[in-house]
Amino acid sequence: MKYARVIFCSRDCTYRAPVAAEVLRKKMEDIPGLKHIRVSARGRVVMFPEPVNGKAVAIGRSKGLDLEKYTAIAIEKQDFHVETLVLVMTEADKKKIYDTYDNAINVYTLKEFVGLTGDIEMPFGKSLADYGESFNQLQQLATEVAEKILQIQN
Repeated sequence: MKYARVIFCSRDCTYRAPVAAEVLRKKMEDIPGLKHIRVSARGRVVMFPEPVNGKAVAIGRSKGLDLEKYTAIAIEKQDFHVETLVLVMTEADKKKIYDTYDNAINVYTLKEFVGLTGDIEMPFGKSLADYGESFNQLQQLATEVAEKILQIQN
């Protein structure tokens, strides 16, 4: 299946989804066959447009990524489409989306999409080093997503 859009979705869209989205967006800039794909971040539970976690912004800045442009936006019914890939962080997120949206399609956990198992946990309340490790994991997985999408698109 060819995708025109990729949405990363986490619970509140203040860390994991924006990080993965920005890493993938940046990777796709360098891959001619993927430049046309739109990448965004959404949250399952968003009450107001909250900024990205400050620790993520600092780590992203050190890696040349601009996370300050992201604010939390809730996923909505119209986000689901046959040409849209939705990548969530946990199995619970995936189940909740399918339970909430009757038109939800193409929803996978981030690890599932690249052939792995397990959830990507939020390092909330942990040290900057823990956020750094989580950031590196998201960066690696987003790179693998770009490679897999490139294979699918060709």
